[in-house]
Amino acid sequence: MPLIHVLDDVKMKKIIYLICIFVIVVIVLITTYYVKNNKKIVFYESPLKEFTFQYNEGNSSESYIYYQLKKENNNWIILFESDYGKDDVQKIQVDEEIINKIDSILKKYNIYKWNKFNKTDKHILDGDSFSLYVKKENNMSISASGYEKWPQNYKEAKLEIDNLFKSYK
Repeated sequence: MPLIHVLDDVKMKKIIYLICIFVIVVIVLITTYYVKNNKKIVFYESPLKEFTFQYNEGNSSESYIYYQLKKENNNWIILFESDYGKDDVQKIQVDEEIINKIDSILKKYNIYKWNKFNKTDKHILDGDSFSLYVKKENNMSISASGYEKWPQNYKEAKLEIDNLFKSYK
């Protein structure tokens, strides 16, 4: 066999090998994208089971805010807590309309992407913080927290969550 044919065989094998690797990478990327987006759709379509949001901003009289929405005895209940601690917990029964409003905020600000957000600015000793926990009926959940670090759209989502819960006080 002439040398030129041997070199052509080696080049062809390398080209085929590179094409195979490229195809595998593309398949993995497409599959990952599909699975990630499918989980997002499944999360948003499942009914809300529990919602907890708390934050701390500075040292003023209303710097610590805690909101929780959960079901008690087949009724939806909001728990409010402020700086004054457990002695100042307010409990209010609400209708299911609040669930649609929370789901709307979750979708609007793509809060699904906040899952596993857990960042801290170690250089700030007396800063602001937040934590969020959302659980759906299908047991999918979002858990996020931060200290002087915020996920995308945090300020806008926080403002809407605040306005929603304060409208029930």
